[in-house]
Amino acid sequence: MKLDAWLRQDRSLDERLRVVERLCQAVNAFHDRGEALSALDPTRIELGSDDECDLSAASQGSPGPGYAAPDAGGEAPAALADVYSVGAIAWEVLAGRAAGDPPAHLFKVRSDLPRELADAVMACLEASADWRPKDLTYLAQMAAARQQSQPRPKTSPRMQRPTKAAPVRASGRRASTRAWPLLAALVVVVGLGAAAAWRYLGPGGTSASGAAPAPPTPAPPTTIAAATDATPPVEPTPAALAATPAPTAQPDFPTPAPATPDPVIPPEAAQPEPRPTPVEPEPRVPAPTPAPEAVPAPPDPGNSVALPPPPDPEPQVEPAPQVEPAPPAPPAEPAVLNTVSPLEVKRPGKVMLDLRGTGFRPDHRARVLPLKKAPRGIRVIGQKYVDETLITVLLDLDPKAETGEFAIAVEDGSGTQTAPATFKVNK
Repeated sequence: MKLDAWLRQDRSLDERLRVVERLCQAVNAFHDRGEALSALDPTRIELGSDDECDLSAASQGSPGPGYAAPDAGGEAPAALADVYSVGAIAWEVLAGRAAGDPPAHLFKVRSDLPRELADAVMACLEASADWRPKDLTYLAQMAAARQQSQPRPKTSPRMQRPTKAAPVRASGRRASTRAWPLLAALVVVVGLGAAAAWRYLGPGGTSASGAAPAPPTPAPPTTIAAATDATPPVEPTPAALAATPAPTAQPDFPTPAPATPDPVIPPEAAQPEPRPTPVEPEPRVPAPTPAPEAVPAPPDPGNSVALPPPPDPEPQVEPAPQVEPAPPAPPAEPAVLNTVSPLEVKRPGKVMLDLRGTGFRPDHRARVLPLKKAPRGIRVIGQKYVDETLITVLLDLDPKAETGEFAIAVEDGSGTQTAPATFKVNK
């Protein structure tokens, strides 16, 4: 299957990463044999079993639009042009669409990808061949490492055996055996009461002495005498009169004189209210025109004395506004260098290193430091400040450059360096 047809299908991220890894390995194999591919694009890449890439159709011709390096056919080696084409293909495989010109950063399109992997793809898409990696080993390693960190699919849970339903109890309940003693005691009490009544009353309804019980004497009805006008008054007894308190004497208040009513005026005698006389508006008088100011006559030079002109008033100078001093800027966060990638580079030629950390600024500079040997033949010929977490460094390795482990650090304008990170130079 051609890669362009494969891209039109719905593929998982793990499958896309595996295709990027296989493509980088196949291109590196061509470059190790001293060959270059001049027509790398998805229409000339055949995918086989296990996503192996067959690049035999990409050895002749030219790549399609969007996959050719800006310096293709120029003085730059053809292998670096292939690196650009692989970067454009990897961008499309991971993002699901063509990269465009200029390509946007892959991490902004796929934020779920590791930043190191996105930066490795963007390094292949550098317009200048000097800033591209010499091979695709680092990109293949980043794609393989991301596959290993993919979460495994969760297995389906085991089927649970259905539990037996509890038997449904009947709604009616049987009489408890604890109630029988109470019922028996109740029957005995009722029986004893009946026997006592029989002995007392006898069979004819009489008591044991033979005399019928006397009926209860009803209480005399209470009569309430209704108060009527015909009821004769009851004279109080002397004792009741002695017990009755004497009435309290009320003070005598003078009776107020009746108020004299206002005289009523007949309607014929009421005088009508006078109506207001309308006032005519005063006529408008035009304002008098001011007379022109009299121009003083020039002084007579023969009889007058020249007076000095009055002094000009001193200009008032406004006080300058008080400007509060600006607060001091917070101290800059110290830079920290965490890692350098790739960890191994080959001589001779130009190689690119990614310095990753925190607190990087545009004024920081990379310095190669001796570790066990002096860094002879290793020079920093360029660097790029990407953001506060990434600085890209371009090294030039002479054919006779020392091999072994070296250190690299980030230094600011005052000479303060970060803790170094190590990398290795191989032949």
